[in-house]
Amino acid sequence: MNPYLAKSCDWAHTNRLLLLNICADFIISVVFLSLGGILSLRLIMEHFINHREFSLTDESIGYTMEASIVPSLVVILFLVLGMLAVPLLIAVTQSRRLAVLYLFIGALCASMMFLIVSFIKVVAARLRPDFIDRCQWDAAAEKCTGPASIVFDGRLSFPSGHASFSMFLSLYVSIVCVLTFIVRGEVWKYPKLMQLRALVSPAGWFALSTLPMFFGSFVGVSRTVDHHHHSTDVIGGFIIGSFFAVLTVVLAEFHYTKDARIKAIMEADVLGGGQMLSKGTSMPQLPQLHKGISAASKAILSAVSSVSELTPRHHASHELNGSPPLRTVAIDTHHSPDGDMV
Repeated sequence: MNPYLAKSCDWAHTNRLLLLNICADFIISVVFLSLGGILSLRLIMEHFINHREFSLTDESIGYTMEASIVPSLVVILFLVLGMLAVPLLIAVTQSRRLAVLYLFIGALCASMMFLIVSFIKVVAARLRPDFIDRCQWDAAAEKCTGPASIVFDGRLSFPSGHASFSMFLSLYVSIVCVLTFIVRGEVWKYPKLMQLRALVSPAGWFALSTLPMFFGSFVGVSRTVDHHHHSTDVIGGFIIGSFFAVLTVVLAEFHYTKDARIKAIMEADVLGGGQMLSKGTSMPQLPQLHKGISAASKAILSAVSSVSELTPRHHASHELNGSPPLRTVAIDTHHSPDGDMV
């Protein structure tokens, strides 16, 4: 037996490994969130961000500064609620183990996305559509006289953080709803919940699963309406958010499938060349093999008996035709007094 494979098939070892993975994912998520927060601090990044040249006659950055239609706190609130609601739905309908994987892998991917978006914002340093209004340019001093924090934020246009997180949440929830209500709708843990789910057709569940996408689309479009982002900023945010939403589902499903394979091997209780994974258990394949051989033997004996019954008729037909009977080599179950087969 391969020692590494045998250890991997130890269910207790797998549970301990899952706990260590959860702790590691939590620590990495905190580190990523901290780094992303540092990249967003004006006092630190103001000296590193690229101060692009601009023209006061540039219409693309000459819009009036307005309040956000969807504030950042609203997006954060919906993100937290969604990240908690998805594992709860999975735990109630499918598996608590899968729910835990979705919870911590989702948090890890969200923190990773926050770090990447913050990094790209600082490196790109693209001016927002309302930058001139934020800047309040002083021609005599030849510099921006607006509040430093507002001017600094005006240089962080690409990509849109609102669009990234809203699309991440929307697509993430939509995919999980499709998997839960359509793909795995027939294997829920509780029959009563399955009966309620059956009241709506798969097409209806698919339509309902797309509703979260309206939230992401609305938030993204609103960022162009309130002059906080260019349309390409929103598209870039949509792409980043969609990528991490799909990545979250793929990683969670991959880990869960791997654990399910290990559990299936454990339940089969046999690994490769007949070696046991647990002590004191019998090999389940042997009784099944014995039953199969017995059934096959009975079928062969039945066929032989049928051939033997047809053999005398075969001889009689040849005698009627006047031709000598053919030597029959068929298997006969009749025995002579000497014990030899006739």
